[in-house]
Amino acid sequence: GIQPLSLDVYREALQGTGDLSPSRFIRAAAILMEREAYQDTFDYLARIERKFAADGLPEEDHLRLLLLKADVHLATGRDAAAAALLEQVLRADPLHGKALLLLARHARKQGDHALAAIRFQRAAKVKDTEVDALLEHARMKVRLRQYSEAAALLEQAQSVRPADNVARYLDSVRNALLAGRRNR
Repeated sequence: GIQPLSLDVYREALQGTGDLSPSRFIRAAAILMEREAYQDTFDYLARIERKFAADGLPEEDHLRLLLLKADVHLATGRDAAAAALLEQVLRADPLHGKALLLLARHARKQGDHALAAIRFQRAAKVKDTEVDALLEHARMKVRLRQYSEAAALLEQAQSVRPADNVARYLDSVRNALLAGRRNR
């Protein structure tokens, strides 16, 4: 990880005319974020934006920076600001799995289950977020007592990446579905 001394080196490089790539600076910001140093992360991201303002960041680095800023906002309870940044990511990359997943969570949290479902479905089409999206979508369906749909999503997740805990959850959902049918 980054020790305080090496972080100072990155900060100095940001202020100077060093030729480190933007992705190196963004990686340092990601490490700060992992350490839950949210204000430091936010300040550092602002410095990165200032340093590369004239030349602009390469698209991939710009999207990573927006995602990190959104992560900081989410971690500090500023969901609306995070959602706005994630929407920016989706405008540039409509199939950005992580942005879709985070926006699906945001919609679910806001009680917009229809939008959450659409975003979970889109995130499930992206290989890196497929299983997480299926599982979270299934959990939302369980909370809404839509056990049949939840079971189908869990079965799909199991077919992609089998896991014991998911198998147990699927059994519970199937039992709830059967119990619901018997009580009609």
